[in-house]
Amino acid sequence: MSIILFIVYASSNLNRYIDQETVEMIVTEANKAKQHDEKLLAMYNRTHNGTLEKSIWQYLWRQIWGKESECPCYNLVRLSHIINKDHRFTANDLVFAIHVGKRVSQTDCLNAIFERFDYTNGQIGVDNAATFFFKKPV
Repeated sequence: MSIILFIVYASSNLNRYIDQETVEMIVTEANKAKQHDEKLLAMYNRTHNGTLEKSIWQYLWRQIWGKESECPCYNLVRLSHIINKDHRFTANDLVFAIHVGKRVSQTDCLNAIFERFDYTNGQIGVDNAATFFFKKPV
C-alpha cells in the first residue's frame, strides 16, 4: 500500500513539471503514425510477452516489482527526447509516458517508434530500413 501511495504522491508532484505541449506533440505523433503490418506488430507482441495488450499502469506495476517489461509509450517518450537532442532521462519520462499512455494505445506508440527510429545509415523508419538493408518492403 505504501508503494502505491508513493507513486500517487510522486506522479502528482512531478505533474507540475510536465510540459503539456510536449505531451500533445507525442500524442499527435502517435495518432498520425502509419499503421504497420499486423504480422510485424504480432511478432513484437509475442517477443515482448503481450506488451501491446498491457496498459501504461500494468507496465508501471511490473517495473515496481522489478519484472522486465517493454512499454512502447515510455520508449516513444524517450525517443522523442533523443530526436529533440535532449538526452537527459529523468523520472519525468515515466510521468510523460503515463500522460501519453492514457490517451493513446501501446500499438499507436509502437507504430510511431517504427516510423521515427533511426535504424543506422540514415534509415529513419522501419520501411526505409527494410528497403535499404533487404531490398524489399517490410
